[in-house]
Amino acid sequence: MIDPYEIIILHYSEIYLKSPYVKKQFEKVLQQRIVYKLKSLGLQKTKIQWRSNSIWIYGSFSRESILYLTETFGISYSTPALLCQSTIPSIRESLNKLSEIIQTVNPKTYRVVAKKDKRIALSHYSVEYEVASFFPNWKVDLKQPEFTIYLDLKTKSCSIYFEKIQGPGGLPYGTQGKVVCLVSKGIDSPVAAYLMAKRGCELILLHFGTEPILKIKERLEYYTGKPIPILQIVYQPFLELIKQNGAGKYQCVLCKVGMYCIAAFFAKRKKAYAIVTGENLGQVASQTLMNLTVLDHTSPIPVLRPLIAFDKNETIKVSLQTGFNELYKNPSCPFVPDSPSTSCTVSKIESMERIVGFDQRIEEFLQQMIVHETI
Repeated sequence: MIDPYEIIILHYSEIYLKSPYVKKQFEKVLQQRIVYKLKSLGLQKTKIQWRSNSIWIYGSFSRESILYLTETFGISYSTPALLCQSTIPSIRESLNKLSEIIQTVNPKTYRVVAKKDKRIALSHYSVEYEVASFFPNWKVDLKQPEFTIYLDLKTKSCSIYFEKIQGPGGLPYGTQGKVVCLVSKGIDSPVAAYLMAKRGCELILLHFGTEPILKIKERLEYYTGKPIPILQIVYQPFLELIKQNGAGKYQCVLCKVGMYCIAAFFAKRKKAYAIVTGENLGQVASQTLMNLTVLDHTSPIPVLRPLIAFDKNETIKVSLQTGFNELYKNPSCPFVPDSPSTSCTVSKIESMERIVGFDQRIEEFLQQMIVHETI
């Protein structure tokens, strides 16, 4: 169903706080993301304008299209609107077009807010009175209304809207450089990837498993407005090697050290600046403060952990809001020892690396591994 709106106004988030030069660059990237989404909707010839910290998109859109454009990193909220002339007859005609949608709301209280250009002779009071006459059975509340109808009168046109659709906020995707993100089919890592993308980081997904994560990629791309590459490798042979060579209770820590080494290898090739993980303080044996300190010591590039202080309920909440919970799978890991180490030290992990021949084995694995890359 096509809504009667003639324009979508996308209001951006933090960009307005930037310096003029940075703001211009971020606006350019944000427009690229919106244009990409419009092309995917088959609307590549749609007219776009920039006006005072917002993007105005002209055309006819379905409800799904409006939500899709609003759910773009960097967008704070959207206001689908109807355009008319800044005259009472034209405003009344437009309200007739919107009346069917507005009447379905049927609020207990409402108000009308009209803003106008100083050059327009009409007073905003007369405009608000005329609009209010459309809803004689509704109760007016100027302080805490349940529903508000907005009118923005300019010399050339007037926009009428009553919806404010929440967007994800954050920064435009790709404005903060690339990161390699370790992603599984669990709850945590897709949420970590989402949060870093929301802060403007461009993602390279690295998956250590046999099952594809295309649905996670697609869900993230719903917000990014740009394709996300996946690198997928089978990690099990390496884990079997270090287990057979005496990793013992340090298996989980050495597993993560190996993942960091592989992620850093790809980061160098792909010109990424950091590794992103879904690690959370104290959640499992390898994520105690002591073990995370050791892991940081072994990584040649920074490791970013956006969930580090989240409790599980906070992570699940974001997962539910973004739809990643529907993709959740949690197979048990056959390599977890009965009593994994929770208090490793740098000297101990270096000793264990020598015992299992870690450096040689990871080097051999990097040379022989088969990488499945999806763009």
